[in-house]
Amino acid sequence: MEYADTLRFWMDVVFHPGKATKRALGVKEALKLYYSLAVIPIVLGAIVVVAVGGFNPFSPTMSVLGLGNAAASGQSASGIAIGIGYLLLMLLVVVPITVLINSGIYHMIVGKLFNIYKKDYAKVFMAMVYGLFPVLLVYWLCPFRLVGGAIIALVGIWSFIVDIIAISNQLGMSRLKAFGTLVLNGIIVGLIALVIFAVIAMFAIVSMAKTGALAGMLGSKAA
Repeated sequence: MEYADTLRFWMDVVFHPGKATKRALGVKEALKLYYSLAVIPIVLGAIVVVAVGGFNPFSPTMSVLGLGNAAASGQSASGIAIGIGYLLLMLLVVVPITVLINSGIYHMIVGKLFNIYKKDYAKVFMAMVYGLFPVLLVYWLCPFRLVGGAIIALVGIWSFIVDIIAISNQLGMSRLKAFGTLVLNGIIVGLIALVIFAVIAMFAIVSMAKTGALAGMLGSKAA
């Protein structure tokens, strides 16, 4: 597929998902398609980061209009490097790994445990990659903080709808059932994340308690 055809297919999925998301690809081909499209928001986002003088998504400081993070970065090279690094990390590593894991959980729970469909994992993964396409169109706006975040959140609603349509097409189920399975999967993923967070928090509390007890013992001996 020529890159111009890839871009046209991207727009078809975003604006005509009922037909476009019927196309099936393997996991490797789906990842290749995703990465070929992710280049565009990375490049546009990098241009925005340079234009606003830096972007640090981990800093609570932001400009009055939520335009970038110039105040926190001080128009510095480090702020620009952090912003571009964040885009690369999110779009090239975090997002694809998250979709791989989320698709696997969906497949194990909805497909294997509840036996709702008979298709293979690649179909689920392809559907969830399709669900990323609308957000990829606007993710380069994230350095604009409040404004960009609001736009991305709104487009995210359409991404979820595209995901429903894609699941329906790829797995051969009604859209209502596709919606229900995605909600079920979201609840299960949320519970898993909550358990993981609780375990980490518990170990952190125990570790701090032991450290405090040890510090108290050392302090009493020193006295």
